[in-house]
Amino acid sequence: MFLAWFDADRKKPIAQKIAEARERYVAKFGRQPLVCLVNPEDAITDSPIALRPLNNIGRNCFWIGMDESDEPVAEAAPEEQPARAKRQRHAKAEAPAAAQPPAPIAIPETRMPAPAVAPKARRPRRERTAA
Repeated sequence: MFLAWFDADRKKPIAQKIAEARERYVAKFGRQPLVCLVNPEDAITDSPIALRPLNNIGRNCFWIGMDESDEPVAEAAPEEQPARAKRQRHAKAEAPAAAQPPAPIAIPETRMPAPAVAPKARRPRRERTAA
């Protein structure tokens, strides 16, 4: 999972931009990122995390996080997994014995009034002449 970070401030060094992106990633996801995808022009040598330069990443964009292949698979032992509480089934509600359908309701018949203005007449089609 990656966090997209954009910072176009020219006065700020790239290392500081990556550090701010890393702080936000940790605050949002609660774990340390492993890699940062950057534009090759933004790649630096003294980065706190591994940089992966890619041409399809825009300038001043930093995709910080971890690949699915980098993420550790968390498999807990069966005894460590919390026990689920069993669901209890509710007894089915019984239908009333002598239920009568409701009486039909009379709906008065309504008609829409005729329009006060006649619809606009269409112009006849022009005949095409052979050129």
